[in-house]
Amino acid sequence: MNCSNPVPSGLSVNWTTDTKASVSWDNMNDSACMVFKYFIRYRVDNLDGTYGSWVTKSAGVGNGLCNFGLNTTEKRLQFLTLQLLTSLR
Repeated sequence: MNCSNPVPSGLSVNWTTDTKASVSWDNMNDSACMVFKYFIRYRVDNLDGTYGSWVTKSAGVGNGLCNFGLNTTEKRLQFLTLQLLTSLR
């Protein structure tokens, strides 16, 4: 992992309903790099090949202490619409 530009590994969708979804990722904290905040970005991939705008959601924030990282590894997305959601960052 590059601490100046970290990207979580293990990004996956755990479950979905018509209005909700749960996504998770690996805990990216290590002795050299502590996570302060995660963001989840998603968009709708339309059936006609066009895309919706990216939506960004916060996935937790740390306690502000540099020696403790953020241990959040899951985010529940709510108020989704019944569309084909396939792009996730």
